[in-house]
Amino acid sequence: MRLKSAKRVPRPAARALAALAALAALLFAPVLVGGRIFYERDIHLWFWGQTETLVRCVAAGSWPVWDPYLAFGHPLWANPGAQVLYPLTWLNLLVQPPTFYTLYVVSHCLFAGLGTWYFGRRIGLGFGAALAAAAFWTASGPFLSFAGLWQHYAGLAWLPWVLLAGERAWSEPSARRSLGWGAAAAGQALTGSADMCLMTGVVCAAWLLLRARLLDGPSVTRRLAAAAGALLWAAALGAALWMPAVELLERVRRIAISPAAIAEWSLHPASLGQLLFPLPPQQLPLRPELSQALFDGRGEPLLASLYLGLSLVPLVALAFGGRQRRSAVILAVIGGGALLVALGHHTPLLAALLHIPPLRMLRYPSKALGPAAFAWAMLAGLGLQAWGSDERARRTPAVVAGAGATLIAAALGGFVLFRPGAVAQAVLSADPDVRSRLLSVGVALLFAAVLAATATLLVASRARAAPMALAALAVLDLVVAQRGVNPTAPAALARPPPTLGAIDRGPTTRVFAFS
Repeated sequence: MRLKSAKRVPRPAARALAALAALAALLFAPVLVGGRIFYERDIHLWFWGQTETLVRCVAAGSWPVWDPYLAFGHPLWANPGAQVLYPLTWLNLLVQPPTFYTLYVVSHCLFAGLGTWYFGRRIGLGFGAALAAAAFWTASGPFLSFAGLWQHYAGLAWLPWVLLAGERAWSEPSARRSLGWGAAAAGQALTGSADMCLMTGVVCAAWLLLRARLLDGPSVTRRLAAAAGALLWAAALGAALWMPAVELLERVRRIAISPAAIAEWSLHPASLGQLLFPLPPQQLPLRPELSQALFDGRGEPLLASLYLGLSLVPLVALAFGGRQRRSAVILAVIGGGALLVALGHHTPLLAALLHIPPLRMLRYPSKALGPAAFAWAMLAGLGLQAWGSDERARRTPAVVAGAGATLIAAALGGFVLFRPGAVAQAVLSADPDVRSRLLSVGVALLFAAVLAATATLLVASRARAAPMALAALAVLDLVVAQRGVNPTAPAALARPPPTLGAIDRGPTTRVFAFS
């Protein structure tokens, strides 16, 4: 008798990855199917040339330890930003830098999302809630804004994996789990982002130490031994990078950089509203004094978008009324601490932290918004889980929070639309196109308000499909708001100009370019 073959159901991780891939396709459609490339800031000014140097060194049969093309030569292997020891970097031997960068950004987005999903499952979230948390983080403004800062973007993508490995080793210590934790930390170290490694270490320590009271079982001694073993293993695996990098950083006196330089690109308190409302001040002709104050004299923000999603406010509020409210409080402490660090010289916290020598490696405090966005997304995931599985979860505070956020967004949007002259006079320079720019801002605020109002109504309803409907609504809110966060250009930008064909390409020829 022939048996009918049963349909193979994809594993949960495969289904989560497929959903995250669909989200990534939406977020990065211009570079995936639109024939465009990432180019902004250091991508075309630094990254393309750096990867070309790596390829030329390998093609010439030499070890990629020295960059002979930058000025009179510069260390390559010892430069953490060159990522010579990061496995993905070696794909540059097969594809051109612009194509590689697209693969780099998309793959790390999927990697970050999958790690967040696994971490969510580990701490008790269901499949849908963990997937939603992963989507909320990878579609958030801070995470996507890091895509132009390759080593920090990759380092941030490793954060949930290090946290997951730490959670496993801390709750059930063993040699295997300790080595896994160290391997994850070493993988993050090879991305070349000392900032993200330090921030992840602080987040991991805060999560594990504060959560230790919720976990029964192993003694403190066993847990500390697992952490020490992980640290030693991470140091051993990453030694090929950090040993020459430390020597290089000592020579360039990175550790002696002034506190004022470290605190550049601090998040201005007036920018906090951008966390919940889609306000892009850098896209408006701000008055010079305002621009100087908001962006620390840099003319533009380090992160193009800070938007975390107005529609997520009810879910975050729900997290504090469910069974996992203690985990929610820990995440709130982590997110709040990261936000205080991001404020930089606007609060005394950063100055106090700089008395700890390793933390003097940090630069540009607004980078701390990456971990803050992660904490926010996990809180929303906890709220979704509480809503779907805990009938005792208190919904009234969530409805009140959502309604309040909606009213503020609607009021702001209405004011911008109906009083553009007052807005322009208060904060903008003279610009003939100012009304059309303010129109787009007002429409974005009202659109976010409509979605947030719908999310609040869903929280108040009893429909079974309401939680997943709200999650989809929140993802839509984020995807629409993040359009244009990472500017793209036609692929022709990366092609050599025709004038280079007239230059003699002899072995002693060098081209000097300046701007």
